[in-house]
Amino acid sequence: MEKHIQKMACMSTAALVSLAATPTLALAEEERGGIDLLIPAIAELIPACIAFLIVYIVLAKMVWPSVVKMMDDREKALTGQVEAAQEAQRKVAETTQECNRRLSEAHAQAASIVAKAKQDAEEERARIVYEAHVQASDIIDKGHKAVEAERTRAMEDLTRSIADLSVEIAGKIIGAELTDEKHLKLASRYLEEMEAQDA
Repeated sequence: MEKHIQKMACMSTAALVSLAATPTLALAEEERGGIDLLIPAIAELIPACIAFLIVYIVLAKMVWPSVVKMMDDREKALTGQVEAAQEAQRKVAETTQECNRRLSEAHAQAASIVAKAKQDAEEERARIVYEAHVQASDIIDKGHKAVEAERTRAMEDLTRSIADLSVEIAGKIIGAELTDEKHLKLASRYLEEMEAQDA
C-alpha cells in the first residue's frame, strides 16, 4: 500500500510540475478585481481540470482499491470482534444464570439441613427429657420403697423391742420367769393386739 501511495505522490507531483511549467494567460493578464476573482480564467481552468483528472485516475486505480480492501478487512475484523464479544457476553449471562441457580439450590439445601438439624435436636431434647423423667420417677419410686422398707423394718424393730420390754415388765410383775415359748406366745399376742389397734 505504501508503494501505491508513493507512486501516486510521484505522479501527482509530476502533474503539478507540468502544469506549473506550462505558460498560462493568467500570468500575462493584468490584475483582476471584483467578481472576476471568483471565476477562474480558461487558461487556468483547463490545466487544473487535467491535473485533477490525472490525480483522480491515479487515486482510483492505485490507491482506492487498497483503501477499500483495508476498510473491508477492518470491517470484517471489527464484526468478528463484535460477534466474539456478543458470544462472550452470552456465555457470561449463561454462566451467571447457572451460578444463581446453583446458589439458590445451595441456599435451599442449607435451609433444609438446618431445619432437619433443628428437628433432630428437638427430638433428641425430648428423648433426653423423657429419659430424665423416667429415671427420676424410678429413683423416686426406689426411694419411696426404700423409705417404706426402712419404716417397716423400724416398726418391726420397735414392736419387737416394745414386746420384749413388755414381756420383761410382765415377767417382773408376775414374778415368774417366762420360757422362750411363753415369751413368743405373749409377744405374738401383743403384736396382734397392736396391729388391731393400728387398723
